[in-house]
Amino acid sequence: MSYLTASVFGNDDLNSPMRDRLNAGVERARRGLAEDGVADAPYMLRPDQNNVFNDLVEYVADASERPAVDALPMGRIILPSRTGKTVIAGKFIGESGLTATFLVPTKTLLEQAVGDLRKLLPGAPVGCYYADGKKLVERGVNVITYQSLVGMWSEKGKLLPPLARSALVFADEGHTAMTARRMMALTKGFDPKAPRIAMTATPDYDFERALGKYFPDLIHELSLGEAMDLDLLAPVRVWVAEVDADASRVRMIAGNYDEVELGEIMSSAPFFKMANIFRYHPDNIGRSALICCSTRRQAAELRAYLIKFRPQDRPKPALVDKDTSREKRAKLMAGFENGKIDTIINVRAMLLGWNSPHCKVLIDLAPSTSHVLAMQKYFRPMTKWGNREARIYLLTPSNLPKMPLLPTDFFFFGDGEYRCGDLIASRNRTKTEESSSPVLRRKSLIAGVTLKSRIVLAQRFERPKLDPGDRESVRAVCLSNSAIKADKICGYQRFRWLYFDHELFKGHGWQLLRFLGVASDKIKYLSFMAGMFAEAAREQYLEIAGMTVEERRRVEDISCYEDAVYFVERVSNCGSVGVTLRRSMQQGSRALFGPECPSPETIAVGKETFSLVLKALNNSEILTPKEKDILRLRFGLDGEELTLDEVGLRYERSRERMRGMEEQALGKIRKSLCKRDANLFFD
Repeated sequence: MSYLTASVFGNDDLNSPMRDRLNAGVERARRGLAEDGVADAPYMLRPDQNNVFNDLVEYVADASERPAVDALPMGRIILPSRTGKTVIAGKFIGESGLTATFLVPTKTLLEQAVGDLRKLLPGAPVGCYYADGKKLVERGVNVITYQSLVGMWSEKGKLLPPLARSALVFADEGHTAMTARRMMALTKGFDPKAPRIAMTATPDYDFERALGKYFPDLIHELSLGEAMDLDLLAPVRVWVAEVDADASRVRMIAGNYDEVELGEIMSSAPFFKMANIFRYHPDNIGRSALICCSTRRQAAELRAYLIKFRPQDRPKPALVDKDTSREKRAKLMAGFENGKIDTIINVRAMLLGWNSPHCKVLIDLAPSTSHVLAMQKYFRPMTKWGNREARIYLLTPSNLPKMPLLPTDFFFFGDGEYRCGDLIASRNRTKTEESSSPVLRRKSLIAGVTLKSRIVLAQRFERPKLDPGDRESVRAVCLSNSAIKADKICGYQRFRWLYFDHELFKGHGWQLLRFLGVASDKIKYLSFMAGMFAEAAREQYLEIAGMTVEERRRVEDISCYEDAVYFVERVSNCGSVGVTLRRSMQQGSRALFGPECPSPETIAVGKETFSLVLKALNNSEILTPKEKDILRLRFGLDGEELTLDEVGLRYERSRERMRGMEEQALGKIRKSLCKRDANLFFD
């Protein structure tokens, strides 16, 4: 196979050590960003994108200096959909001049990524590799699907040189990279010092595949709330309509509904009539729409219904599914963009990567419990386009075995409760705002259809009755799922995906934690669970300690109950992160163990914990010099305690990058101290 080359990336010497290549690329990127804004700059980044770019520059700089014995540089960037992850990656590749590989999940996304990168990098070589096309470039950026990467690795035991020599590896839609075979090719196929950077809006695919497990270095994270405050997404209104069609017989397969059974139920006339009313209501008649269906049969029947009952002056809706040819799909997309087509009906297609600002109405006839699928659907109409609003209509049958994820489960602004048609997910929304609802707020449209008047966080249409301050009630809700027992609790990631069906609260674990104000963090979760299931939490603390099987067996053999309790206290307190650890350093045992007057033994534990933390900071084998400096500044060990923003100013990095480095350093301390605690019992 011959490879194309170009002088654009000629400064990236493929024969130099990776450390030198990365350092040179970082310097070029820094110079390029400083010069950005001149007349010949290909494009400018928004301020929010510029923050991500800076964090990426500093992460690559850190990766170049990482000792060889350390773990691979596996970083993650988490940004809401429609905020320009590919733009940032393209900008960094272009400014750094580093040879790169860009991974995508599907052939359709590969074609889209190649087109986008060629626009973002005018004159730069962009290659691709998939079954029907193998056109790699020697210096530049190559786009390849995960499946092709795995196939190449399995067949040859290595990657072709243009890929293997990459100094940067971007894993787009990073939640799809988290399988054993893909991670094997990703970790083994490239240079050990080449940063692997996962980009996604969905960091947790399910309780087993959480992005932080596979890409532990946090580079930058922008929450949905922050994105709304920055006015990066279109404001949205949501309506939920429940149709009197019994769906209790729908089976759950791999945690989601059986699509065939659900599609049959939702192919009845009431669903189609509601879809027709929503689509062609006078308030929506001039807006382009996307309609999501579960099956091809449902989609075909809906299309026939809409063609028959649509206003005669409106164009026929188009149908797109996974079998739609590339040429036909491109023709339909062009028609959608120029207004000749105003409605597209799709079946599990166009949910990844499709980005049309014209799409401002989403009608969902494919309810889902999947976090990934729901987010992909709901964010399609939220691409920013001036001040135009996005409108989402969710149709659901009654008596589903689990309630589907709602748009409000992701947006969660204010008190978490909305009336149908309220303006939500917008920085302009306030608690007291009485916004007009332009479409069908209260009235029942057809027999057997109920338009919900309120939508709340916890998936049901009424407010949860759970009192967050009632410990026994919270305990009862947790025990409503068989995975939680008084003597055994599950890990954090699995808990997030459990479903709790209790009269006081109905919803997933991640929703319960958010409702109770428990931060999205493994240690915070364990601290919360330890308050209700102290003995059961001990096993999870041992797991976090990173002990070997033999170490854990020896701890389990401890005969003295008091020693075991002492151990759990030590592990839990040494393992705390953020505010808890910071206060323990500054205020001693009272902050560690609460406002109650501690016993002499507790005071001793607190003092020894403080001593061990200081020793860890001074141990050159645990932390790098930079990590030590950051913790000393953050925790005020050398004077005044600084915020993440203040530390970021000193290092010329964003607060998100500082937060990632702080978490990484505290994780090292936690593991070291926990193992030290275990050894106390082995001597």
